[in-house]
Amino acid sequence: GNIRIGTGTTGCVEDRDGTVIAGTCSSDLRFKKNITPFGSILNNFSKLRPVNYFWRTDEFVNKNFGTNQSFGLIAQDVEALFPELVTTDEKGFKAINYSKLPLYTIQAVSELKAENDALKSQVKQQQNLLDGLRIIVCKDNPQAEICK
Repeated sequence: GNIRIGTGTTGCVEDRDGTVIAGTCSSDLRFKKNITPFGSILNNFSKLRPVNYFWRTDEFVNKNFGTNQSFGLIAQDVEALFPELVTTDEKGFKAINYSKLPLYTIQAVSELKAENDALKSQVKQQQNLLDGLRIIVCKDNPQAEICK
């Protein structure tokens, strides 16, 4: 990939396909083409299972995993839901591209907001209907419980 070292906050780390890994990287619309939005991901995103774990350091000494408790996702679980986030090395071990997860999170939050907005609208319509019914009932029976 590429590493661009800038001054202040302009450094950027990208993988080989130009996907941002970290830092402040070019993202101007004028540099991009064939732009398409993410599809719906909320259902699968909500199935991701963050876990705490300890590495099997004694069995994989050359990996230098460390001995402290760690946290993350299980690559096989992620692969079943988002195969584009998982790579497999020549020995069959899987890795997750964690740098893309924030974008998936933004998409999931956007979907939740749309659902929330729709529910708010539905509640408002139902409240207006109830208010209208209350007016009708109270006009004919002002002593009814809902009229107090």
